[in-house]
Amino acid sequence: MNHIYKGYFDTAIGIASRYVRDHDTAKDVAQESMIKIWQKQHYFKPNKYKFFTWFNMIVINTAIDRYRKDTARIMLRSDEAGLNFFECDCINVDTIDMLSNLNKLKPKYTEVLSLSFIHGHTQVKISELLEIPLGTVKSRMKAGMRELRKIYL
Repeated sequence: MNHIYKGYFDTAIGIASRYVRDHDTAKDVAQESMIKIWQKQHYFKPNKYKFFTWFNMIVINTAIDRYRKDTARIMLRSDEAGLNFFECDCINVDTIDMLSNLNKLKPKYTEVLSLSFIHGHTQVKISELLEIPLGTVKSRMKAGMRELRKIYL
C-alpha cells in the first residue's frame, strides 16, 4: 500500500482538485480516497478493469461527496401567497435522475458516459485519461447509451 500511496497521492490531489474548491480540501479528499482504497482493496478485480480506472472512480466519488457536503444549503422560503417551502441550491434537477441511472450501469459504461456528458471530455480525451483505445471508448459509449435507453423507455 505504501507504493500506491507514494505513487498515486499527488494524482489523487489533481483529480480531486477538479471537483472541490481549494487545494487543502483536495488533499483531504485524496487522503480519504487512500483510506477507502486500503479498506476496499478486496473489491479490486484486475481481470475486470485497470487499477487506475478503479482508483480514479474512488477519488472522483469521494470528491463529489465532499463537494455536495460542503455546498448543501437548504433554506426555508416563502412564496407570494405566504406558503413556506424548502429550497436547496445543491440539487440540479436536470441531472439528478441521470446520475442515479448512470450508477445502475456497469462501471465501464458509467465511467465513459460520465466523463463525456458530466465532465465534458471528448472521446479522444477520455481515451487518453483511461488509457484505452478510442474504439473501446466509442463502443462503451454506444453500449452504455443503449443500456440507459432501456432504463428510460
